[in-house]
Amino acid sequence: MVTRLIGLLLGLLIGAAGWMIVRPLGDVGPTLPPIDLAQFEDLRALIGWGALGLGALALVVNLIPGGRKPARRATTSPFDAPITFADDPPAATPVAQPAVQPVAEAPLTLAPPATPVRHDLPPVAPGPDPSGPPQETFGQLRAVLRGKVRAEAWSEAGEILQRLPALALTHHDRMAAAQDLGDFCRGQGRIEDAAEAYGQALSYARLIHEIEPRDPVAAADLAGALINVGDMACDEGRVDAGLGAYEEAVVLRRRLVADHGARRLDRRALSVALERLADAREDRGHRVRALDLYRESLELAGALAAEDPQRYGQELQSTRTRLSELEARLSA
Repeated sequence: MVTRLIGLLLGLLIGAAGWMIVRPLGDVGPTLPPIDLAQFEDLRALIGWGALGLGALALVVNLIPGGRKPARRATTSPFDAPITFADDPPAATPVAQPAVQPVAEAPLTLAPPATPVRHDLPPVAPGPDPSGPPQETFGQLRAVLRGKVRAEAWSEAGEILQRLPALALTHHDRMAAAQDLGDFCRGQGRIEDAAEAYGQALSYARLIHEIEPRDPVAAADLAGALINVGDMACDEGRVDAGLGAYEEAVVLRRRLVADHGARRLDRRALSVALERLADAREDRGHRVRALDLYRESLELAGALAAEDPQRYGQELQSTRTRLSELEARLSA
């Protein structure tokens, strides 16, 4: 945000200088002393209009939210099409119910109660009224949210996101609610709101990982939260912050692959994290390090594509393309 404000200020100053040089509308407003260009006086029009154009370009660039490279591989999100893996448990399928056979009605008989009634016991408090409205749970409301997003009912999805944190009972629920809000804001182009929500999700993910340091799910959630925070930092021009988040995510993903290397989900997530870190390294001018990271990612992507070409073949081709582009820039 600070970088963007500085860019806007510089754009205004450069554009104002160009305006004072060429005075496209003549002497309008307060009279200002002319700018002396000395030996460049013959190039007054070129310099003035060039400064105006450069200032306008700086204003446009800093008013439009920045973006990362188009080749960035996506991570899973409840606001995207779900990605499944061969290791994932199969979806539950409805079990056919046997046909109900008519049962002959038994004759009505009156029998004494099996146990005598105790009058010395305290009365039992009445339970909840079954006729009252059912209490909505966090999981149920989150499922409704996914349905609204698939139907692109954005206003209704936004209302659900406001209600979701009130139903969160655990740190994991609170992390998921912040994550959903970040995904929603990111899809709407609200980068600063998304960055704030992802930061909250990261705080809860760290807390969960501290409580359960050996839980692979907690480690994977923390790595995913770090990737999202890194993405937002790089989109806002804070490459150093994004670099730190990506490096921490790669450490966690390497550990998960070392402990659960047979799972495709962990290997793909490590490949994605390596490419995020490589892009940030390249932005900082560390092209040799970025090249090594992309080569490691290519090895993982190649193994996944060999196991399931239909699912991972396109990702392998994307990684090969990015690696070839980086090698060409490094050899130039």
